[in-house]
Amino acid sequence: MSSPLWNTLISQGTHRRFQPGETLVREGERSEQVLFIVEGFVTIGMHDSSGRYALLDLRGPGEFIGEMAAIDGQAVRQVTVTAGTELRAVLIPGIGFRRVLSMEPELGFILTRALGSRLDWANRRRLDAASVDVETRIARLLLALAERYEFLRNLPLTQAGIASMAATSVVAAQRVLRRFRSLGLVRTGYRTLEIVDPVGLQRVAEPD
Repeated sequence: MSSPLWNTLISQGTHRRFQPGETLVREGERSEQVLFIVEGFVTIGMHDSSGRYALLDLRGPGEFIGEMAAIDGQAVRQVTVTAGTELRAVLIPGIGFRRVLSMEPELGFILTRALGSRLDWANRRRLDAASVDVETRIARLLLALAERYEFLRNLPLTQAGIASMAATSVVAAQRVLRRFRSLGLVRTGYRTLEIVDPVGLQRVAEPD
């Protein structure tokens, strides 16, 4: 994002800080507010009909939350967004976001590229869920997250979250991560995961 566009965006919004676990957006609520993440990560998820929560994705620095609601006027939120780490964000009213979008073609290009990336991400996860085993799915998920955010160390990843994103059970995810640790592929800690051997993990992700 260019400096002029950044300055224009922040002129329409306000800076806020959030603590881990703080809810930024709640599914079902009405709001056209757009959030631009400056620092930190959020988790994005939703509840099924029985009330069980499923983690769908993460967002990090340089990414928007809620831009489609501001653009198309569908102000009812479909997901819950929670600060997964200490977070710094710019909160932009929908009307201000639309104003900037009408003036700045660069913003439209950024949003189109982001939408394409999200669709590709979702399609890959669906394809993996239907076609490969759990171990391969989790290896591909971790490598994709590492590529997307350059590192995993500061991502708010739990074993339950990994299980949800890989479309498997927590027990299965725990079993796979234990195996990855024993092979020296990853290192895990409290809400942290680090890829130690990306080449070895890639071999798991792309079996012969």
